Amino acid sequence: MKITAVIPVYKDPRDLKTIVERLLFFDYPEKEIVVIVDGPTNEAIEHILDLYRNQIRVHYNGIQKGKVMSLNDVVHTLETDALLFIDNDIIFPQDKYFLKKLAIYLENNEIVELPKEARVNTFVSAMMSYEFMSFTMATYLLAKLSGHSPSMNGACFAVRKEWFDRMGGFHRVINEDMDFAARSFIHHARFAFPPELKVTNGVSDTVKDWINQRKRWALNNVLWFKRYFGEVLKKTMSMPSLLLAIGVFVLPMVAYILSYVLLHVFRLGILSSLVFLVSHAWSFTSALLFNFIQYSFLLGGNYIPFLVSFLITILSYGLVARHFRMRFVWWEFVIFYLFYLPLWTVLNLIFFVLVLFDVKVQTQWKI
Repeated sequence: MKITAVIPVYKDPRDLKTIVERLLFFDYPEKEIVVIVDGPTNEAIEHILDLYRNQIRVHYNGIQKGKVMSLNDVVHTLETDALLFIDNDIIFPQDKYFLKKLAIYLENNEIVELPKEARVNTFVSAMMSYEFMSFTMATYLLAKLSGHSPSMNGACFAVRKEWFDRMGGFHRVINEDMDFAARSFIHHARFAFPPELKVTNGVSDTVKDWINQRKRWALNNVLWFKRYFGEVLKKTMSMPSLLLAIGVFVLPMVAYILSYVLLHVFRLGILSSLVFLVSHAWSFTSALLFNFIQYSFLLGGNYIPFLVSFLITILSYGLVARHFRMRFVWWEFVIFYLFYLPLWTVLNLIFFVLVLFDVKVQTQWKI
């Protein structure tokens, strides 16, 4: 199986040198490396490309087309079996047989997403690392239980070329990867998320970058919801295995509401604690939406449910971090759990509403 790695670059080469070096290091003869320079090139980009020009293919757009059109135009000309899309802030592990392992998964799946661990340089990126971890848990459970996923973080993923062509390539949207995953899911694409193929991903290091990113994500979520929610829901209802996986995420939401009713309506604090114990074992995504209920427990002087839920949650994250060999610092997680999650939830809701009212969001060079 021939695997072609495609790396788009715009203005800043970032980790391009490390990416190319690692790809060349991998023991896999049927590989090809294509770098797409969108917009005018510069000295920083050319310095890196000159080091490997005889080992890679370079495509210059000359003008700025945007990431989506850059990828579509070049991929259309490639003769290969599989495509490995790589953002230029990804770093691969030093595993000589990385591409061989990826090829095995591509034999049985149309899409293989590589798990991402956020690289930590600042406090902001440390908080984002646990946010990435929650996405990792959600995607892993969906892929493990059902073999399908309606969404993905496409900073680094592989897809069979024939499937990419069948889906018509990327659409011109903010998050082309999430859109591609939804369309592939609707057409029953098999999806894998192998822990042994984990990569690291550069993330926002400053509050300003973090806020701008949240604006883009909110815009994408609105557009994705309008376009695909109905079709994804319809497809989900026809797939028993995926219903089981989705049930894992629906359960906590029901449990949170039940806990709230038990405490505030029937005053059954003991039963509420037990419900929290169960719900937080699967609270990877729902905690973002129902975190305010935990604070109502604290304000009401009901500390046991809160403490039990926190212990179960930190244990769950810790086990996943160990399974994926990810960085985990307990005191950072305490801050993440008590402060970052509520802030994350409120800001996302605010940005979601702003986007609904057509507030302009910077999309950079995406489309």
